[in-house]
Amino acid sequence: MERDNFDTELLIEEVEKRIAIWDMESADYANRLIKRRNWEEIVEIFCEAGDSDEKKKTLGK
Repeated sequence: MERDNFDTELLIEEVEKRIAIWDMESADYANRLIKRRNWEEIVEIFCEAGDSDEKKKTLGK
């Protein structure tokens, strides 16, 4: 994923869809498993098909 091609608007849209990441009043906000799964979903959206697991871990941090 090149920085020049990064879709910031898409990132914002995807984060907004996952309230466990950002809404402190959500019941899921304190649930680390749900948050992790949400971030993993976002990483999958932004990684290319051939990206290694190591690269995915780096993007997910």
